[in-house]
Amino acid sequence: MANQRTANRVRQDLEEQKFETGRYEYDIDVESLPAIPTYTEELREVLRGGLVVSDSEKFETVRKMVFHGELDE
Repeated sequence: MANQRTANRVRQDLEEQKFETGRYEYDIDVESLPAIPTYTEELREVLRGGLVVSDSEKFETVRKMVFHGELDE
């Protein structure tokens, strides 16, 4: 629950920011790491076409796991 609250705060902060082309709406979903294999294809699609506006080491770890097959599928 705390992770979802954090994600909601991040979403609100991002929605308040204005970028070159305007503002964006965000859909942030919080899942546990073991749940990632269930969503691998959806994650690949989003990560391929999505715009990264906030990057972190944890995000890069998940991105590499999704693209480089380091998941227990």
